[in-house]
Amino acid sequence: MSTMNDVPLADDTLRLIADARQESIRMQHEYIGTEHLLLALTRDDVDRIASPLVELGVDIARANLLLEQTVRGGRDPVRKDLDRPFTSRTKQVFVYAEDAARELGRSQVDVGHVVYGIMREQRGIAAQVLQDSGVTVELVRNIIRQAASRGGAQ
Repeated sequence: MSTMNDVPLADDTLRLIADARQESIRMQHEYIGTEHLLLALTRDDVDRIASPLVELGVDIARANLLLEQTVRGGRDPVRKDLDRPFTSRTKQVFVYAEDAARELGRSQVDVGHVVYGIMREQRGIAAQVLQDSGVTVELVRNIIRQAASRGGAQ
């Protein structure tokens, strides 16, 4: 999956999706929810795909702990080769992310756009955890606009 609709996904976004799939497997879920996206962001190399969270001042360890305490793992092991569809909320996150990338004239959907999509969707577990960390849609919008004006990847 290199594009959702019109705007292609950046390499770091593809990596985020792959990592979210691994989180789904680890949690023994048969789907990829917003919680899996945020789990991937809070477990990865902070200098790369978690950088929007760092710029927002999110305590990565605390966010990860909140997620681990909130998200319950499945009872039965699931097959690793099982196709894991996005939940409707996760699909909406990527619609919002693509809208943000397009509005900023970006050629790809970057991780910062995905974080924006999570916050704009606002009802998923990931948005709730980020809101508990003081993140707002406006803060994320400002971060990705600043990155775009600097010519950054976000």
